Amino acid sequence: MAIFALLMFLTNGCVNAGKSSKETPKMKSASYTGQKLYIYAPTSLKKPMDEVIFSFEKKTGAKVIPNYGASGELYSQIKSGQPCDIYFSADWLYVDKLKSDDMLKTSQKFLEDVVVLIVSEKGKNKVQKVDDLLKPNVVVGVADPKAPIGVYTETALKKNEIVG
Repeated sequence: MAIFALLMFLTNGCVNAGKSSKETPKMKSASYTGQKLYIYAPTSLKKPMDEVIFSFEKKTGAKVIPNYGASGELYSQIKSGQPCDIYFSADWLYVDKLKSDDMLKTSQKFLEDVVVLIVSEKGKNKVQKVDDLLKPNVVVGVADPKAPIGVYTETALKKNEIVG
């Protein structure tokens, strides 16, 4: 039941992001004092998850044990039998693997990563569009190419013919 309550809390927080707090449905308070909830999430979600966990623990009395890391590493821990109640993955591949291994009761997509181009206003090479990345003195930094966001970035750069 604690799992469902946290999922409802998370879903309401995402779906109702543009609404005022008066419009957001309130989670029914329930006591889960002493119960543990194991949550696996990518490191990129640590800050928002810590805030949600704090609120959830305060409302329910449950103890949430978060485990942050790369989606593939978290998947491997689940496969090896580590306790996990909720798994947030930055890569749908691992969710599909858990489904095919009959290790997943249900799944839902609720967030997505967006690749953005960030440039320095003070940089010598004025980058204003993707094609400017081809300028000879422009240096491009990419997230870990093995992480989901690195894969998304590489795909975007290939699609725009910035890399081969």
